[in-house]
Amino acid sequence: MFIFPPARATRLNFEERQVACEEYYLKERFEVNYEYLILAVGSTTNTFNVPGVCPDNHVYFLKQLRWGTRVIEGIYFTCNQGR
Repeated sequence: MFIFPPARATRLNFEERQVACEEYYLKERFEVNYEYLILAVGSTTNTFNVPGVCPDNHVYFLKQLRWGTRVIEGIYFTCNQGR
């Protein structure tokens, strides 16, 4: 099961592949280790005309909460397909 606490990143350690975070409400601090890190900022969706990139084809744009929920559901579904 995946847990995604509402938090903000406070520090990136690229050598250790770790993101330091602070939870929004309880102000608890924790670290998240990663294998791959995607930094995506900005509010303009741009697919750069990459063939096959559209919201209906393996891509989730994160402009609204419901779209973020789709990402979480997609990850959960993918990780539990073999069970």
